[in-house]
Amino acid sequence: MAIIPSLTEKGGQVLLKTSPLLDIHSTISAFERITAVHVVAVKNEVKEVLYKFSDSQGPTTITAVNLPDKLPFEFTFEEEQETVADIGSYAEYLYEPNAAILKSGAFKSVGKQFKLQKLDPHSHFYTSDKKINDFPGKTFRISKSLGKEDLKKLKGSKKNIISRNHPLNAEQFKKKYGLNDGGDAYIIATRNLGKPVILLADLA
Repeated sequence: MAIIPSLTEKGGQVLLKTSPLLDIHSTISAFERITAVHVVAVKNEVKEVLYKFSDSQGPTTITAVNLPDKLPFEFTFEEEQETVADIGSYAEYLYEPNAAILKSGAFKSVGKQFKLQKLDPHSHFYTSDKKINDFPGKTFRISKSLGKEDLKKLKGSKKNIISRNHPLNAEQFKKKYGLNDGGDAYIIATRNLGKPVILLADLA
């Protein structure tokens, strides 16, 4: 990476392709002259991360796109750093950003742009009373919150399990409650306002 400054001085711009595993925000913080980042996912699987180095200075624009969706999500690194997330209790609709947005680290910016509340600082689920039709990701309609007795009644049934920021990951959750993959309904295990919560939902 030490060669980047000399390359930008000669060519003005350098485009660098890296492994999708590289943390974007840490990379931007570690290296100067990154003016743009492009995160490309295909069918919700991140395939490419491209960094644009330039000899000019300015905000770092991050663009996340999930193909074949045509609308990219765009924000700046500085905006994400300065934004304060609006945290609140889950409402009727729940939103899970696509893989490109999650990889880009737009954890506060996506809530701000779509005027959504975040369930918890580290959960990366968002909520609203009214449905947002153009949200870049999955939209769920919550039917109920599940307690231990509710989960016992679901034993042996087919459910799609999503676990994020919850004491049990998806495999542990299925094993503990005797659930199988499949069906139309979703069980979302996460945290809301600092406490574990388990929600039953359908795609909206």
